Order: sequence, then C-alpha cells, then structure tokens
Amino acid sequence: MRGRSAATTTILAIVVPLIVLSAQQTKGPVFEVATIRPNTSGVGSGGLSASGIVTFNNTTVRDLIRRAYDVPPERVVGGPDWLDRDLFDFTGKGEAEALPARRMLMLRAFLADRLKLVVRIESREMPVFALVVARSDRRLGPQIRPSSADCAALRTSRGGATPPPTPAGQRPVCGAVSRLGFIIAGGVSMTEVAANIGRSAGRPVIDRTGLQGGYDFDLKWVPDEILKAASRPIDGPTFAVALEEQLGLRLEATRAPLEVVVVGSVERPSEN
Repeated sequence: MRGRSAATTTILAIVVPLIVLSAQQTKGPVFEVATIRPNTSGVGSGGLSASGIVTFNNTTVRDLIRRAYDVPPERVVGGPDWLDRDLFDFTGKGEAEALPARRMLMLRAFLADRLKLVVRIESREMPVFALVVARSDRRLGPQIRPSSADCAALRTSRGGATPPPTPAGQRPVCGAVSRLGFIIAGGVSMTEVAANIGRSAGRPVIDRTGLQGGYDFDLKWVPDEILKAASRPIDGPTFAVALEEQLGLRLEATRAPLEVVVVGSVERPSEN
C-alpha cells in the first residue's frame, strides 16, 4: 500500500470446543412453507419481502449456508463439490414481522431438516487485514468525523427491528450503504467500519485502531475490476490509497483466529 511493507503480527490461535449442529440440535423457529428446486435458467436474484417471504434464486447451497450462519463465503469450508457448482431457487414463508436473526434460524432449521445438513463451528487461523490509524499523531482523514447520533438509544427504540431503507443520496442513520466504488456510513463503530470494508479489501478486516464511539464517513475509490478492464488510465485512487487519504486509516496484513462453519455432511436437494 503506497510502497509500505505490510506489518505481520503473529497471533496464537484460540482453541475452542467444537460445536456440532444437526437436525436434532436446531430446534427453534421454522418456515411455515419452504421449497428448494434446481435452477436451470441461470437467472434470478434473492432478497426478503415485507410479507415474510424469503427468496434466494440462482444460488448455491454454500451460499445458503453462509446466509444461515451469517459468515462470508470463504468461512464456510468443506463439503462436496456440488455445494459450489449446482444452482437452486429457495423460497421460504415465515412470520411477516420476523426479525432477520429469526429468519436466519429458520433457514438453519430448513437446511438441517431438508438437506440433512450437519456442521461444526470451530476457530481457525486465517489471513486477515488489521485496520489501524495511518498517522503517528493518530489524526484521521478529511472524510471521517465523530458522529452525533446516539445509535444505542436508536437501536433500543427500534426493538431490534430492521431500519427502513436509506433514501438515495442521504447518509444512513446508524448504518452504512455500499456500492461498487463507494461506502457512505453514519454512526458506525470502528468494528463496523472494518466489517464494511472487508469485501473491498479482499479478506476479513479486524479493528485494531483503538478508536471508540461512532463515526460518519464517505469513502470513494476506483475498483480494481474497473482499473483492469479500462482501455485507458482512469483518474481516481485505488482502495488502499483512498482509505489512507480520505479516512486516515490503512490495512496491515496479519493472521487471526476466525470462526468458520465446517460442513460435516449434507444431502443434495432434489425436486420438492
């Protein structure tokens, strides 16, 4: 990143007991009706509807597992080759007002019952980036500032409900909106900043800034895929340069123990 050598820190892996989850251990909320069918069209998208219907179309079973356990795709490991190859359409109907965490439990229960999925949760040391303050005087960049929002009080008032969508062009309240080449956030902690930039950084990011409280920030850069595809030079910073110039932060390559979902056994879904 701008010619600097990445600092490497050795972290001892945390040894934790394995947690094995199977159909017998996932008692809890379930979908009223749920189906999974092979997708042969190669088209589709997924999401949640206000009526409590959850749809994930043209998706892999590995993607369903990572959604059910709320981890990035690279942290679902093991299992047969078809987990990444074969595409399916999933639809589940549950309670209209169910919170995201409850819908996640419903999806876990479906996978355990319908696909006989058995996983174990364990800690593995993996490559990560540590998010640190770039300057020795710890001064941040021009596009980040402490937030005046009381996010703890706002979350309490919502009772855990999902906040309404942020109107286009407006800063989110206690959240972030990201698109290809930019992130706009309001009232987020540095832990949340790290989580938001992980996908753009190319590997998980952990917070090592030591900064407390919430922050508003705007981050804009030219994505690598656009730079590589361009037939002529494009004016704009790379992600690493933007992170340092705009926010006063940088990434250091290291390793750290992360929770991963290990697929022990699973059955390929057939037509319902």
